[in-house]
Amino acid sequence: MKTLVLDKSTLEAAPKGFLQDRRGEFHFLLPGHLLHELATEKLAQRHFMSPSEKEALDYKLQFLFKKAIHEAGGQWIGHTEALEWEITQGRSSRGMPTRDLSSLRSFKDLLQGKVLDHCNELEAIYATAASVPHDPRMERDFRELQCTPEADLLKNFADKARSQEYVMLLSQRASTLADLAPQKGWTVSPNFHPGPGWFAYGMTLAGSLYLQWKWCKFGDAPADRKKPANPVFDLYYIAFMAITDGLLSSDTGMLELAWAAWPEKREDIYQYRMEKSALVRFNP
Repeated sequence: MKTLVLDKSTLEAAPKGFLQDRRGEFHFLLPGHLLHELATEKLAQRHFMSPSEKEALDYKLQFLFKKAIHEAGGQWIGHTEALEWEITQGRSSRGMPTRDLSSLRSFKDLLQGKVLDHCNELEAIYATAASVPHDPRMERDFRELQCTPEADLLKNFADKARSQEYVMLLSQRASTLADLAPQKGWTVSPNFHPGPGWFAYGMTLAGSLYLQWKWCKFGDAPADRKKPANPVFDLYYIAFMAITDGLLSSDTGMLELAWAAWPEKREDIYQYRMEKSALVRFNP
């Protein structure tokens, strides 16, 4: 049975029972970023909400949390856990033990312990990634990106992602993630040689696509002035596709990025169509 990364947009949009019914066809992987989105939704605004507004938000988040557990299966992997497994075990995190969330009773439990640490780490990553400036040594390439239509950028990236030369380059870059080991207290396995099918490779691929997309659309400005983290969320879902078969999302923008990043997985990139209440293969 194939495994799909589940995006929050589908968790929100799909009617009750829809995901449960699809578990005869697919396993769903809940990346740590999905839980981060649930745990922190409107967190900064809560202080200014009325009691009734807080109650309505809590009801919505608890409903989605229970849906993720009971309908989608509740199998969670954080990006740090996936990287630690690969760096220390010297093999892909695909198939590594997932965390079963069924023991958690409330979405508020996500704001405790390791999950809270995970959320705080992600916030720091997002704050940095949203405004990464271009390298002045790549000024010419940067100017070309700014003049490139987004559709052409994604097509060009998809063509590049297929090439053996680019795969080797990304594999080499992914291997440098072993540099995280000393600060994390991890022991690097001599077999840590990430390539396609490893989360470390997926992070590197997604990061490369994100930066080109950001510079194309926003230059050196934050990636999204309304919600700077959002495009970074998207790329982490796409990174997790390295250890799964595909993606299920309702977000057209995310699906277009996934289509470009993983040409070999296009048969398993699915869109939830709300107007049809149906899961269909995505075709941009």
